[in-house]
Amino acid sequence: QVVMPLHPRTKAVLEKNKLEYPITFIDPVGYFDMLSLLKNCLIVVTDSGGLQKEAFFNKKACMIAREETEWVELVNHGFAVLVG
Repeated sequence: QVVMPLHPRTKAVLEKNKLEYPITFIDPVGYFDMLSLLKNCLIVVTDSGGLQKEAFFNKKACMIAREETEWVELVNHGFAVLVG
């Protein structure tokens, strides 16, 4: 199962364009709820610099949905991968 906290503007774009994905979209969550999701996941896909580091601290594989990251050591040591 893929669970994704989704910003309201992004949700509106998906609905407007009638885009559907096999993903369980949930409302945005606070820090502690995000940590709970992180603790119980297998892999993280994010564009958030903070979540990249939290994934590392929680020993989770991380796919960074950006072209570059401020946490280059995570990529250089194989804890995360840039996927654009």
